[in-house]
Amino acid sequence: MIESDQNTVITKINRSWSVLSSNPIEFKAINGEINPDDNSYHFAIPVVFSESEPMAAVALEISKSHAVNLSVAMYGLDASDLSEDEIIDVCCEMCNVFSANVCNSFSGKNEGNINVPNKLSSEVFRYIFKGSNLERYYQAENEHGRVVIYMFDPCNYYN
Repeated sequence: MIESDQNTVITKINRSWSVLSSNPIEFKAINGEINPDDNSYHFAIPVVFSESEPMAAVALEISKSHAVNLSVAMYGLDASDLSEDEIIDVCCEMCNVFSANVCNSFSGKNEGNINVPNKLSSEVFRYIFKGSNLERYYQAENEHGRVVIYMFDPCNYYN
């Protein structure tokens, strides 16, 4: 991916977050090692490029604090009035939005089609993380924890 394309992706990700959340954070493309946070929520969406290619995936890791704040902003409710299902629905929607932002930026791929997001246990996410190729990731972090968008190609969980 050329630098300007990556900057475009980052701009889309940041714009999407700022529209949907009341807690501004700035995503950056990160190089180097990362370890999944088992205390966060994890979601993934399979990405299909063609029937002959292995599926890729876009995954979202979001701290519980960011997940609650995002849900408060999207539902307009107090945190104490939110159910776990509502928080998960909001995070699935955020994963869907982020996937639309990045799914066409996998290296050497044509336009991809995204499917339905899945909430994953920490164990399943670690399985994906250890057995898939992490092509790139974007991260934002503040006092509420971190939010990470992972791009796996191929993704062992969906193939």
